[in-house]
Amino acid sequence: MTQAEIPEEIIRVERSHSFDPRELERLQQRWVPWPREDKVKPFDEAEAVARAVKSRHYEYDNSPSYWADMSVVRGEWSYTDGLLSREETAFWFSLCVAKGFIYGNYDDPEVTPKWVRERMSVVSASDDYKAYFQAMTDNDVFDDYYGYQQILARFLREVAPYDEALRFLADHMEVSVLSGWITELGPPPQEMQEKALAVMQEIFAKVDYDAIWLGSNIAKMLTTIPYQPAIEELLTRHTAQKRDWDSETILMTFQLEDREQAREFLSHVKRWGYHRPTDEEVMRFFGYFGFESPELLFKKIIWHYRKKSDFAGVLKTALKIKSPEIAVLLYDYIRNSQIKPIVEEYVLSGEPHALEGLLQLTHSRSKKREWALQMMRQLVGEDEQVAHTLKLMAEQHHPGRIATLIEEQFFASPDEISVRAGMEYIPEAELTDWMQRLMQVRWPAKRGQGSGRPEWLRPESLPTLYLPDDERALPFEVTDGFLAAARHLWDSSAPREGLAGKALKEAHAALEHDVHTLLDAVRPGSSEHLIIEVMRVWDATQDPTHGEWVLALAGERGGVAVTASIDHYVREARDWTARRTHQDEAKHAIRILAELDSPEARHDLLWQSQHLQDFGLRTYAKTILEAYKKEHELDDAEFEDAAVPTFDLERGGTRLFDFGTRQLKLMVRGRHDIGFMDVESKKVFARFPPQRKSDDADKYASARDQYMHISEPLRLVFDEQNSRMEKLMLTGRTWKPERWTQLIGQHPILGHLARRLLWKIVDADFKTQALVLPDASGSFMDLDFDEVSPDPDSQRITLVHPIELSSEQLSAWVEQLADFEIIQPFDQLERPLYLKADAQAQTADLSGYMDDRTLIEGVEMGWEACKNRYRSVDKLRYSPPDQSEPIQVELSGALETTSDGQLRKAAYSYISLSCISREGDANVWKDGKLVKKHFAKVSELAWSEAILLIKRALAAKAS
Repeated sequence: MTQAEIPEEIIRVERSHSFDPRELERLQQRWVPWPREDKVKPFDEAEAVARAVKSRHYEYDNSPSYWADMSVVRGEWSYTDGLLSREETAFWFSLCVAKGFIYGNYDDPEVTPKWVRERMSVVSASDDYKAYFQAMTDNDVFDDYYGYQQILARFLREVAPYDEALRFLADHMEVSVLSGWITELGPPPQEMQEKALAVMQEIFAKVDYDAIWLGSNIAKMLTTIPYQPAIEELLTRHTAQKRDWDSETILMTFQLEDREQAREFLSHVKRWGYHRPTDEEVMRFFGYFGFESPELLFKKIIWHYRKKSDFAGVLKTALKIKSPEIAVLLYDYIRNSQIKPIVEEYVLSGEPHALEGLLQLTHSRSKKREWALQMMRQLVGEDEQVAHTLKLMAEQHHPGRIATLIEEQFFASPDEISVRAGMEYIPEAELTDWMQRLMQVRWPAKRGQGSGRPEWLRPESLPTLYLPDDERALPFEVTDGFLAAARHLWDSSAPREGLAGKALKEAHAALEHDVHTLLDAVRPGSSEHLIIEVMRVWDATQDPTHGEWVLALAGERGGVAVTASIDHYVREARDWTARRTHQDEAKHAIRILAELDSPEARHDLLWQSQHLQDFGLRTYAKTILEAYKKEHELDDAEFEDAAVPTFDLERGGTRLFDFGTRQLKLMVRGRHDIGFMDVESKKVFARFPPQRKSDDADKYASARDQYMHISEPLRLVFDEQNSRMEKLMLTGRTWKPERWTQLIGQHPILGHLARRLLWKIVDADFKTQALVLPDASGSFMDLDFDEVSPDPDSQRITLVHPIELSSEQLSAWVEQLADFEIIQPFDQLERPLYLKADAQAQTADLSGYMDDRTLIEGVEMGWEACKNRYRSVDKLRYSPPDQSEPIQVELSGALETTSDGQLRKAAYSYISLSCISREGDANVWKDGKLVKKHFAKVSELAWSEAILLIKRALAAKAS
């Protein structure tokens, strides 16, 4: 384009924000700067004494309290420098430094003005700061807990040089305790920054990073004094361990001087479900990054929060930032009916940043484009000038195809505005009988009111339904009648249009017929999409009134995505106020999962019975699970096999997606890599391919939507089952031949893994009869490619542990797998082995600290955690499948169990190896020596696994 051709009117997309600049500055400092001398209030002793007395009495009835309300003590000088005179500082310090004021006992005398005056002169206004240090030492404030002593650091800030106060505190405490004191001491004044950082360098030079957690106190300390090396080291470990983030950790990250490094750390944010993102986080993020990286703010800082009652408030703060990128990111929030109006208000402002965001969304060929065009139509309907603005912006800032799209959508000619209809519907004359009957169904009326349709459910805003091979949508009236019929069917006892008895039953039978006819007649993808969206908009209201019929309708469809949606509803954390109500609906959803009886539903049910935070729901899921196993005659191990999702994959690990003009086959290859092949051209894609012009747009969108629902869960299930297969090898799980074929061989995921592992056929005494490798047809082949058929009555199938093989057998099978280009799902044949013949050399150096995570993973893989008193675990036991005596790894230090039985690192414990023993405390190895008489009774398998666990734990800690 030449200079002459550039349009005179250039629409500039400028970014802005509506935060108070002074508020942003205040948040960055986190402390009101030192005021001028004239800000200091003169000390009023009588007022201070009265406040001290008031703080030791309950506000609601003025009765004596045995603890001080520190908010009353602090008054208006909480986080403001220089407001305290030396007289007031000395007064409050004297009260708080000695036992009895901050925290007393029930039988202490009541705090009175006389009581306060007797204790107000431990230090005086004329004392040097060293007198304050001495008073703290004399009163053992670092050795004995008697309340919120850290407030003493606030007083030191007023009387002592900052670096001297910081060094004094550091000399008396470890970092984990010091953190609260530094937070109270506050950030160093500008002129003391370098000295404060020098003291922090001294503090952290003595820190063992392996022994501290990045908790909120540590994070607050490093937000107060941002010592860069400590922040970087702790965040590196925090992200490597995939730990959950809280607000304080996020705020600490904003103190990093390297913004690129901060971006990398924040890309790993995963928030605990009940940790609310704060307005301060949002504003501090903006103060730190400005208009850069909004996806981190919306996809990480905010997105992981699940309590909807507070979510809208946090989002409103974020939407004070005006930029096109945010308009694009907000698309992901429209699925929440509570948030959707806020999103629409933002993009329908008509401001350039919102219009540019909508235009960027039209670059997508998915549902994002349709939603963006829908918003544009609404804007143009209200103001036709918006169409000209959109056209000009598209021509100036976007590819030609976007400008063409805008012209097609909003212009009949260069000057005539003509908004094209977004969708074509089946005309009434072509509607079938069942469609017409559903259009006549009315919602159960509320008493004294009109339609009983819930306010949150607007049919015109829900996904449309399509018949196969028809590009026209069903009218929204059909969708509305379908949902109303589902509501009627749930409440089978409700009168309908005056019907009762036989007539009522007949009416319900007719409704049920039409509902199922619709589900069978429309495209499966569109009905599934509708049901998921109904669940989402209902769930967002946290209103239990309609939950039972919505969940029951979801159970009628029961696909992979719907099952995941039901499971998500059960798992979702709730505000305490909504938890009791949610429990009843969640129990209903758990029953529906059991009734669906699909592998995905069983998988979700198993997870809920083990991991739900809500104890009542977890117990209920266990009850339903036990009833299911009893009804279907499954033991725990068989249920785990039956609870592995298939994601609608065929036996060979494939699934077909239809794009209308072509078909795409998903294939599982190698260990668990996912690829795609065009069925006709045989072209292979590493990722789900983009849409072609010749593809049916709706079928492509539906296929991609189905894949997106299974892509991440499919990979997670492979990882989960890889680990489970390794555990089954260690525990010696066996299957009857027919059950192995049914549960493992024919399963699209487990079968894929099984064909990459070496198995053995054993007799009733667990003696090996044959080593075999399954093939794609389900047959077992030995090393010479001869088919082996296990006896269904006397033999069983189990995984081989490599230590059972001779060196010749092991080499031969490794070569066989290499010839077949088989990559094993875990290191079965290449597992590190430790033979008893080399035991003395293996145990020569087993010293050093052990990694707690590795030990916990050992328990997850088949070791047993042996509890001691007070929930501590100082011994791990392994029972080998060869039925030899169990071996024990005894620890110096301990792990601990939580109240719900989960194993975790003990709060204050360094773990090292104490000894290796047989069950019954017969030492096999201790202090570098083998006890031969006990060592001889340990099996090769048990010995190898014990040494492997120990060496892995030592190596992980060392690294």
